[in-house]
Amino acid sequence: MASIKQRGSSYLITVSLGYSSDKQKITKSTTYTPTAQTPAKIRKEIEKFAIEFEERCKSGKYLDGETMTFNSFVKEWISRYAESNLTQAVIESYQSTIDLYFKNTIGKMKLCKINALHLQDIYSMMKDKGLSAATIRRTHAIASSVFSKAYKWNLIDDNPCKRVELPTVDNNAAESCFNVEQAKRFLEYLEQPYEVKYSPKMKNGQIAAAGYSTTMTTSEQLILYFNLAIYGGFRRGELIALTWNDINFDKNYVSINKSCSKVKGGQIQKAPKSKAGIRCVPLPPNCMTMLKNWRQHEREYAFSLGSYWKGSPVSDFDCCHLFIQEDGKQMHLDTPTHKFKEVVLRYNDTCKDVDLLLPEIHLHGLRHTFATLMISLGYDVVTISKMLGHSKVSITLDVYSHALKENEVKASNDMYKLLAYK
Repeated sequence: MASIKQRGSSYLITVSLGYSSDKQKITKSTTYTPTAQTPAKIRKEIEKFAIEFEERCKSGKYLDGETMTFNSFVKEWISRYAESNLTQAVIESYQSTIDLYFKNTIGKMKLCKINALHLQDIYSMMKDKGLSAATIRRTHAIASSVFSKAYKWNLIDDNPCKRVELPTVDNNAAESCFNVEQAKRFLEYLEQPYEVKYSPKMKNGQIAAAGYSTTMTTSEQLILYFNLAIYGGFRRGELIALTWNDINFDKNYVSINKSCSKVKGGQIQKAPKSKAGIRCVPLPPNCMTMLKNWRQHEREYAFSLGSYWKGSPVSDFDCCHLFIQEDGKQMHLDTPTHKFKEVVLRYNDTCKDVDLLLPEIHLHGLRHTFATLMISLGYDVVTISKMLGHSKVSITLDVYSHALKENEVKASNDMYKLLAYK
């Protein structure tokens, strides 16, 4: 039976594991602070922990923060926690960040020797390299996930992540989205044909093929994609994962029940980020009309390809993806990202009025556009949060605080107009 000795509010638990070859006694020790209040419950809790600790030691499953390095613990953390609680895409993302910022800095240090100052130095180095506050905070969140498990598993006495000072993030999403007029110009431009010029091809200093220009249009499915992004506020992976059985043409809504993400082997389908991500989002008539048209045209296209069609069987067309590659397979996640950038740059290249230029935002900015426009229309935060699929209303409040503050000013002015007297 393990030895139990009280040390103030905590208890020292020691397990004997026999003797070494040089006849030295082998022991493993840990401290434990019970959460129970009464003496009887405290004794019961301590004894239970002591039994479990002894079993882990004797079965070889005990991890020792005094001897284990950070890199070694990360492997244990992945196998014992991450693989059963996180998606493959998230694990790969976490591993990449750990390799980039922690592996060669604190990786070889003993787990229990790492303190807040070591982490603070890493984040300072990241800041000196020009990395954003948001990137540093995401990196810290990954480290915190690792160290919190080390603390919970009694490998370290304290989580160093709790004592780190992090840079603040400016959550002004209004600067990363279109305003009303910009959104209108963007959607109108999608429908317009554009000219593409090809330079002459040269060979051995001679013109092998003359240059020429041709008129092109944005593909129907990309026009649909960008409209859904603005009118529904969907995430990129949610749109790419859509199949036709997710569209309810009778009640005019889209069912979000899955998402798509990149992994080393390509891209995978997974559940949404949270339970709140599973939702039904209503769409206006123009989007439903576009969906009906594209469904018909995609079906005709699938039949025209015959055996070259690589998507779901045409006989079960409802299982086909909305957004596809040329052979019918699911569209790659990077395609709308690149195409969105192309459209904005092409618009700005041909725009002659500086005041009408579009801001060069990221694709995710269309989701921000949806949210900020909804706020400007006066809709309540709870409704907007549900449509966005945020797990907590507080997330919506944090991200769109600037837009909400502007709405508060408008509300105040409207109240004055309502009550003011001459």
